[in-house]
Amino acid sequence: MFLQAGEDKCAYEAVKKIKAVESPFADSLFFAAGALAREIEKLALECWKPTGLSPSLAQVLYFLINYVEITGPMVVAQNLFLNPSTVTRLLEKLEKKGLVLRFTYDRVRMVQATQKAWQMEPLIAECELLFRKRCDALLGERTRHNICPLLTATADKLRAGINVRKPTEKPAENTDLHNEN
Repeated sequence: MFLQAGEDKCAYEAVKKIKAVESPFADSLFFAAGALAREIEKLALECWKPTGLSPSLAQVLYFLINYVEITGPMVVAQNLFLNPSTVTRLLEKLEKKGLVLRFTYDRVRMVQATQKAWQMEPLIAECELLFRKRCDALLGERTRHNICPLLTATADKLRAGINVRKPTEKPAENTDLHNEN
């Protein structure tokens, strides 16, 4: 139903905003993880806004500045649990902003933070700290300390246990069940 000119909007205001725990999908890991990711993304966007970078770009830069001096894109992908193609896209954006230098050394792709990135390090660190403080204020420090290991351990379990075949791939035949000879 669409509102006609001059109609009252009260009917639409009656739609109650429900909490995630009240959703019919509250027991769905897919729903719960997505809902959490979206809320964290909103908070992260707000906290990293002063850098002029998305949270993903800021995290890549934070990793390069604080954990490695020069490395390959695959190391970044592995440490941030991102797809290599995603890291390539993020590094391209950072390179366009003059924050990373990508080069080839002995036929190996490498990346390093530029001087401009190093000058941003205090601001990036401040935004990272602000994000942690905001999470602590909203969730409680103890909850944040408890939930992070739980989430990362869950991600590791799922990653280790997933054996998904391609939609076009047929299941392997099990010859042990029936043999017509």
